Amino acid sequence: MYDTNTDKYSRFLIVSDVHGLVKEFTQFLALMQKKYNDTIRYCVQLGDFFKGRNVIRNKKTYSFWKDTSIFKEFPFPIFSVKGNEDINIPESWWSGGMLSLLPNLTEFQLDRFNSIPLHYFEEDGEKIRELGVGKLIRLNMPRKRHKDEYYPMFNCTYEKNSPIAPILESDRPVDFMLSHVPPYGLLDRTRDAITHKHIRNTGSKLLRLIIDKRHPQVIFFGHNHYCNYKFFGEMLVISVDKFCRKMPYEFSSTNEYSTITKKVDSEEEVNGFSYCVVTEKEESYLIEIYRRNQLVFQYDMLQQNILYSAF
Repeated sequence: MYDTNTDKYSRFLIVSDVHGLVKEFTQFLALMQKKYNDTIRYCVQLGDFFKGRNVIRNKKTYSFWKDTSIFKEFPFPIFSVKGNEDINIPESWWSGGMLSLLPNLTEFQLDRFNSIPLHYFEEDGEKIRELGVGKLIRLNMPRKRHKDEYYPMFNCTYEKNSPIAPILESDRPVDFMLSHVPPYGLLDRTRDAITHKHIRNTGSKLLRLIIDKRHPQVIFFGHNHYCNYKFFGEMLVISVDKFCRKMPYEFSSTNEYSTITKKVDSEEEVNGFSYCVVTEKEESYLIEIYRRNQLVFQYDMLQQNILYSAF
């Protein structure tokens, strides 16, 4: 593994599903500043920022972030994608202090990375028609294929009198897709929120269409509250876990976090933070996934090589 805790590198963070945990988010930003010696340039959050359900002391609660003045105190910019919990948030809330909204379905230069953000929307056909698409066409899956082999799933027909969105016609390379929801058919198995039964193919067909047209190098998404990754051809698909989970307090600590070795009966809890870090190296970029404060994955983008995996 590479040691990335050094001043000569620059980096940015990716988090998802903050769910209105104001105190925890500000604590996280301070911890990241300390851990990485103030070398973080910005943070990208992938939706469900202002509100959502959390479990605190074994009780479900609904948190709602109302004080937007705190955005002025953030140590670096926060670039946001809207999630399903954010669709009714006033537009003015997204443009205060260090917080701003990424342009939806518009190519955006994130440092050297050509990126396409996708905000959450209900897939009723309206958004697809706005891109000049008349109809999605489902393609047949190959009968024989390797599990990580790339195959297209969707094509489309276009509206005769509507302009086609540049993101579907451009051949410019895409480094990152930044979405709240997963792409259709890729890491999109989850559990029903009410019945808790396993369900599959819950991802966005529009996102999958864009992937099939543009072939991004890395896809980041949240929403499903679990941490995982998958190679799909030469693409790396990353599911970012829920930003913060409360964990039982364990009384021995080895660093600024408390290391959890076993559950104990205690009213005290620690914050288990999940996030990604993209670090600039001398000749490449390094992607790291952290789950509840622990490094679980490290990947060299240039070499397309896994340096460490705990999965």
